[in-house]
Amino acid sequence: MKRVSVLHRHFQWRNLTVIALQRPPEIDPTIASIEFISSNPCFSLLGICKTVSSLRKVHALLVVHGLSEDIFCETKLVSLYGSFGHVECARSVFDRIPNPDLYSWKVMIRWYFLNDSYSEIVQFYNTTRLRKCLNEYDNVVFSIVLKACSELREIDEGRKLHCQILRWGVLIVLC
Repeated sequence: MKRVSVLHRHFQWRNLTVIALQRPPEIDPTIASIEFISSNPCFSLLGICKTVSSLRKVHALLVVHGLSEDIFCETKLVSLYGSFGHVECARSVFDRIPNPDLYSWKVMIRWYFLNDSYSEIVQFYNTTRLRKCLNEYDNVVFSIVLKACSELREIDEGRKLHCQILRWGVLIVLC
């Protein structure tokens, strides 16, 4: 009787092992990102920056020690420079990102928008790098660029964007 239960457990364990090897465990990307960010020294250092001068010092330290070459760190730098009103510095950091993701593009567009830099938004949107990154519609980007077109009274640019929105079948609710 004991032998049967040992064999039974062995086969149960073996089946579980085979199942575990067949499909990788599901990891919530949000939790994985949060754990990465909380363990990244770059974010800890950037989190203490309360002025643009402290941000520049920390940025210089990160560059010297080679810690700034991470897309999360670079995007955080873009966001912080923008929050201090230094959109030109934010753009400079952004331009050094080799392959910015959609979130990085949104961060840069956001700071242009919050600083009423409407012409920069339209020029920034028209770059081919952003269009390659925008492989599907994005309501946030489209609504900001449409707002910029309306502020600049750029009817032709607005129409082009409107056609692109219609092509992708996007419904944007503008307030």
